[in-house]
Amino acid sequence: MAALALSCGSAMAQFTSVVKTGVAVPGQGTNFTNVNIAGIDSVGGAAFIGSFTVGATNYSGLYHKINGNILTLVDRNSVGPAGETINSIIATGDYENGGIVFAANTTLGRTLYRYAPNGALTKLQREGDVLPGSTSPISTFYNRGVSGDQNDFAFGTAHVDGGTSLYSSVGGIALPVADNKTRVPVAEMGDFIDFPEVNHRNGATAFVGRGMDPDNGSTIAETAGVFVARPGNPIETISHFNEPIPGAVSDDFRFHEFERPRIMPDGRVAFAGGFINESDPDPTLPRHMGVFIRNPDLTWKSYIDSNMNLPGLQANIAEFNQFSLETDYNYFGLDDINHGSYIYYESADGVFTKL
Repeated sequence: MAALALSCGSAMAQFTSVVKTGVAVPGQGTNFTNVNIAGIDSVGGAAFIGSFTVGATNYSGLYHKINGNILTLVDRNSVGPAGETINSIIATGDYENGGIVFAANTTLGRTLYRYAPNGALTKLQREGDVLPGSTSPISTFYNRGVSGDQNDFAFGTAHVDGGTSLYSSVGGIALPVADNKTRVPVAEMGDFIDFPEVNHRNGATAFVGRGMDPDNGSTIAETAGVFVARPGNPIETISHFNEPIPGAVSDDFRFHEFERPRIMPDGRVAFAGGFINESDPDPTLPRHMGVFIRNPDLTWKSYIDSNMNLPGLQANIAEFNQFSLETDYNYFGLDDINHGSYIYYESADGVFTKL
């Protein structure tokens, strides 16, 4: 299918800093050494992960910036439901309506929590839990591998015995979606290896799964594709390794990388994807990347790709590291091949502006 053509251009925009390194950490007597956005709320506030050092120990917490003030959601002074102390944040889901699902390192081990809008902290799962589908305790959470809402949650994990699993909750109870014995629904990919990226919305769980061809002697896991699991349905393949890129100039352009799966409000699944020209597989060539959505009728929407002549670029595009497609303006973060970073927004007229 042909991708939708997008124009590009430039415009002036006024921006206000939300938070940056060097800003004081509330109640800690020190400053942030690193900050990363966790989500934006409906009234313009921003949730973020902030890192800082006290003495010789590094910590991180969850904070909310609203109306010029930084409020602590969870940090090293926070005590969990079992009396545990939270030391650092591993991963977060979306920040929605004042609540967020997140994983943290604590004095009782790695733990998955839900922070409610009223400030209540609920333990969802903890390192050492034995869940349905496995007799081995869970041991870790991936840094892009947790997600959830006010009712349910999903996460990828490794077990003590070396196995891996993907779980999604129903009624707040974690149930297995897939594990390392589940066959990848893609030819020549064997069983799933792990589930490093997860997004959960309205009962559905989108995920990136990795696999490995058992017949070619390879010991290197490949990103098998983007998949979605919906209650009562088999795992659905959204896009898979070596699939031709929709709208590309040749079938030689095929997906070889998948990142940041996201279920849209209307149920469609978006992701950032990578492809190479197999007729000229020179490893020194820059990667070609894009942001795509597959529609229910199996057609595709291509929002942006690395062949576009975006304003202000200093070098060729290497990859798209973030995107947001749920407001009147579409936002894209990208890195160039010289490690430069950019943020662009696209207007309703298809004009791209560098921020």
